[in-house]
Amino acid sequence: MYSIGQLALILKVSTRTLRHYDDIDLLKPYNVNEENGYRYYTKEQISLAKNIIKLKEYGLTLEEIKEIIVNGYENNNEIIKKRLNIIEGEITRLSAMKDNLCKVLKENIIIKNKEFNCKKYEVQTVELDIINVISKRCTINIKDVGNIVGSLYEDINKNGLRIKNGHIVKYFENEYDPENADVEVCIPVESRKEGKLKINTIQKGLYVTATANSISEKGDVYENIINWVQLNHYEINGNPLEQYNVNYENGLFKIDIYYPITETVK
Repeated sequence: MYSIGQLALILKVSTRTLRHYDDIDLLKPYNVNEENGYRYYTKEQISLAKNIIKLKEYGLTLEEIKEIIVNGYENNNEIIKKRLNIIEGEITRLSAMKDNLCKVLKENIIIKNKEFNCKKYEVQTVELDIINVISKRCTINIKDVGNIVGSLYEDINKNGLRIKNGHIVKYFENEYDPENADVEVCIPVESRKEGKLKINTIQKGLYVTATANSISEKGDVYENIINWVQLNHYEINGNPLEQYNVNYENGLFKIDIYYPITETVK
């Protein structure tokens, strides 16, 4: 039998790491002393532990490693392929960061605060009528919204409904977390009295809106809208909507951003 300290020395990891593996049921000790809580491991577990450490060094997450072990290493190729796709995306992102920094050095760019001033966008108020939608509420990484849109399109086509406009993303939480966003993904459709799909609605009312010509512009558009509301005696009374429509001139999304508002007493 090996104590947790001895196993940590063998694996060249901390005892805290091994306790965490125990907590998440990745590597449970063979025995735990009831009197002092000391964890003990068998010789056979050393091989499994070394495999866990090696897979982690390869870039797999602990959740992925656990899934491989639980399934008897049968679906490891699929898990590895998914991780490779994530790593490729990260490499692309880091490569773009590297190119930007190299450009700063090469062109001797001086970074000043005024260079990051918000770009100006036209902000206006609109009265929206009720919008009938087929929708799904979920908590997802905002990058995966397209998957939900695709499945909703399939349901709509199967049921013979007519799509009216581009998809809408409706937010529900004040604290925005792009990796765990609480959203309702909506497809505007023509209403029918009968049908298998439930038709939900986006309520009519007064909204303030502005348009981003690409996803990279969304932050500046939000800043413009919020500044406009504060300067023009209005109050935001709900969470935002984003409606995505394709700009056929460049193939990119044009995003109309809406906030529900009420007029305050001047």
